[in-house]
Amino acid sequence: MAEMNATLFYKACIDVSSNLGAIPAQDLEKFDPFWRVVLKLRAWATHKYDDIPQDFQTWSKFKSGSNIGSSPDSIKSSFFAKSADFQSDARESLWSCRISERSTERDRAPRIWTSEYGLRFWDDHNFQFSCMIFYSDEPGFIGDCQDPPGISVPTVVRDLLRDPYFICKSGSVRLGIEPRRLIAEEVPDFVEALQDSARECPLVFISPLPGTEWVSLAIAQARVAEAVAANAVVYYGDSASVMAKMGDLLPEGYKVYGGALRIFMPKVDFQDPADQYRHRYISAAQVKERGQDGVLGILRRALAQDIRFFESKKFVRVETVETERRNDSHRLRLAQLNEKTERLQASEGDTQDALEMVETEEEKRLEAELELSLCQDELQELKGRLSVALSRIDAEEAFHRQARDKLVALDFIRNRLRDYPGEADSVGLFFEAVFKDQLAFTDRGRRSLVDCTTDPAVLWRALWVISHTVYDAYAQGLSVDDAVNNSTNFQYAHTEGKQTKKDQKLMDLRKDTFEGREIDISAHLKIGNKDNDPKSIRIYHCFDAESQKIVIGFCGGHLENYSSRKIK
Repeated sequence: MAEMNATLFYKACIDVSSNLGAIPAQDLEKFDPFWRVVLKLRAWATHKYDDIPQDFQTWSKFKSGSNIGSSPDSIKSSFFAKSADFQSDARESLWSCRISERSTERDRAPRIWTSEYGLRFWDDHNFQFSCMIFYSDEPGFIGDCQDPPGISVPTVVRDLLRDPYFICKSGSVRLGIEPRRLIAEEVPDFVEALQDSARECPLVFISPLPGTEWVSLAIAQARVAEAVAANAVVYYGDSASVMAKMGDLLPEGYKVYGGALRIFMPKVDFQDPADQYRHRYISAAQVKERGQDGVLGILRRALAQDIRFFESKKFVRVETVETERRNDSHRLRLAQLNEKTERLQASEGDTQDALEMVETEEEKRLEAELELSLCQDELQELKGRLSVALSRIDAEEAFHRQARDKLVALDFIRNRLRDYPGEADSVGLFFEAVFKDQLAFTDRGRRSLVDCTTDPAVLWRALWVISHTVYDAYAQGLSVDDAVNNSTNFQYAHTEGKQTKKDQKLMDLRKDTFEGREIDISAHLKIGNKDNDPKSIRIYHCFDAESQKIVIGFCGGHLENYSSRKIK
């Protein structure tokens, strides 16, 4: 129960095989992957603590199951490691160690770190490496806690991923510690990897920001790779040719551009309309809003900290090894009892019935214990299937929410729109109903439509640009100015002039409320300059990140600004 009241800092589960082609021929026969991993633990521990044994004999015993501790005289920190080993010719061999560390800072609660490393051997050169690291602050301490730790990759994991004598994979995907630059020729392989049913880890793709000659990213790719190391593979593009190829090969709903990043979860299914909602899309605007540290925290938690039910069986822990040893002992005793029972049945004696009764009861107990262990495994498997089903339900619900909004829009068009909208408020009602998933009006915005004197045809075109050009640019993290100015006859302004922004009363006119939140509607789409001209329009709005909608707060002429006030 080492994790009770603790925070999971990092987890990883890696399929490892010996890279036999890289090992010198003279060393191949004596190459021991198990010992090599133990030596990585030794290197990390003895570098960090100078008061624990460094001799190979101690660590050789640790490999077979023993304890290692730091000096009891240590004041600032302490180290204790316990290992457990289960070797079997008939079953998988298991090994695990639990390392406890205690670090202190003046006037702050001591912090307890617990690291569990596990190995599951299938043969001499193929094994699964697992790692779980927790931390907790000493309970009962009256005072401040130490600062939360920053994002980092455990040294042992980093060394394992970089070891040329090992090949580290997750399913069919080769793992590494560095981000991978994607070139145009590799895009077809990347798209194929997305759909690979044998892929078990997410693939993260970071697209370049537009208008930066395709070389600048909204978030540092090396930091993303660090945050999700051994739990996902990070790719990035930095050329127009890569983005063009991605646009050609990825279906709608899976595209990534405009500086956005996307996490492609395993088992991508381009044929399932609901599948796209499983693969989280984070736009450049969201990166800017949350900051790089905020986005990295999200990725770290979701990919390198959260352990889902179906993953938990992969991790080899000290309790896992000890349970397997007990079960193996039970199997051995059960076999011995069966053999003894058979011998008794072949012999005669007054005590035979009594002995048979005792042996039968013992056999039942052992069988019950084995059955319990099997039931626990089955329960974990069922929990895993439940977790997958719940994830699928979430994706289906997202799909059906969008489908429901579109059905409402279709119903409006088919059954309620009898005439072409000839008034401004009718045009606004049409767009809010048809683009329900992208567009919304505040109460003030709807009221402004009643007094709007703009030609309904001009308003129609303006709202079309808002719901298509402007919305797509916001959603994809593109430059809204460039999108509007280069493809329409409208103009776009993100904010007001300097003098207007200095006047708080004028800026208050650009504040509104949507779903209980205050919003800033300074941004506006515009055409024409005279408020009494029916060909002129100003649509003041904002992109609401929470609802992912463009929210319109005012339609009509200019909101009062410094220039119009000066004229008055």
